[in-house]
Amino acid sequence: MSPSEPVVTPDAVSYCGRCGGPADRGDHAECTALLRLEPPRYCPRCRRRMKVQVLPLGWRATCVEHGALGPVPRRQIRDRPLGSVRMDPILEARRQWVAHGWDDAADGMAMVTSVVRVHQLLLERIDAVLRPLELTFARYEVLRLLGFTHDGAMPMTRLGSLLQVHPTSVTSAVDRLEHQGHVVRQRGEKDRRVVLACITEAGRAIVEKATDGLNRDVFEQPGLDAASLQALHELLTDLRCSLGDTTRDTARTPTARLTP
Repeated sequence: MSPSEPVVTPDAVSYCGRCGGPADRGDHAECTALLRLEPPRYCPRCRRRMKVQVLPLGWRATCVEHGALGPVPRRQIRDRPLGSVRMDPILEARRQWVAHGWDDAADGMAMVTSVVRVHQLLLERIDAVLRPLELTFARYEVLRLLGFTHDGAMPMTRLGSLLQVHPTSVTSAVDRLEHQGHVVRQRGEKDRRVVLACITEAGRAIVEKATDGLNRDVFEQPGLDAASLQALHELLTDLRCSLGDTTRDTARTPTARLTP
C-alpha cells in the first residue's frame, strides 16, 4: 500500500465489514469473530463492496471511495490470543447449514471441513520442521521411502504407487531432490527400461535429520492422547475404506518388505 492511498481507520467505522449492516444496530459479535479470520466484505465507512486481494502473507481490502484496509499479515491473525474468537467457524457453518434446511448434509459438511482444517494445521507444523532443511513433505516422503529400502533404490513407478500420487508428482519431487544432490537416477541392471531413484549419502543424512525433527515436534506431540489417537486412526481407516482408498483386509495386513 503506497503512502498516498487513503486508509480506513477504526474511528471511521459506521457499518459492519462482514454483513454491511449499521455498526451501531444489532448484535455483530459473530461478524466480529469472523472478521478475525477473513477479510471484510463491505467498506466500514460507505457500505460499498470491498475489492479483496489475497496476498501470500495476508490480505488487502480496497474501497473505490475510501481506499485500502490492510494489508493484514496472516501471522497477526494466527497469533491472536486464545479465546479472542467467540465462536468456532466450523460450528457456525454447521448451524447455517441447518438453518438453511440442509440438515442431512450438515454433519458431513462439518466433518469434511474439520478434516481439511486439521490437514492445514498439521502441514503448518510439518513445514516448520522441513522448511529450514529445504524440503517439502512430498520430497521428504520420497527420501524416507528410499531410506527404508534395503539398497536405497526403487523404480519411479513403484514410488508413485506407494506414495499414492500421480507419476508426474513423483517426477517433479525426484527432479528437485536430484538437483539438491539427495537422489540420483539409474537404469535397472536387469531391465534397462526401468528407471530407479537412488538415495545418496547426503540424502540419507538429511532425511534422518528431518525424521528426528518431525518425530520430536509433530509425531510425538500430535495433540491427542494414545487412546484418542487409536480411535481416530480407526475412524479414518473406516473413512478411507468407504471412499475406496483401501480395504479392511489390506489395512490389517502388515506391509511387505520394501524392495525394488
